[in-house]
Amino acid sequence: MNIGRCFNEALDVYTKNFWPLVLGALLFEVMFLLSLTILAGPLIGGWSLMTINALRRPDKRVELGDMFRTFDRFFTLPGCST
Repeated sequence: MNIGRCFNEALDVYTKNFWPLVLGALLFEVMFLLSLTILAGPLIGGWSLMTINALRRPDKRVELGDMFRTFDRFFTLPGCST
């Protein structure tokens, strides 16, 4: 495992997707606060899924819809928020 390559790939994803990631962070914060942190686990899981999927894609693009794909695992993800 090459740590430098990992950082370069992550930086590539974040620079190519700056505005979608800012929008995703804002959505995350609003939903997190409005749900009184009840949605913390699924939202954190969704954010992780969104960024990991972007790393896997050849064009390194983020899809905001990935952030909501973990809501079907609502009862298994609450522990992620602690």
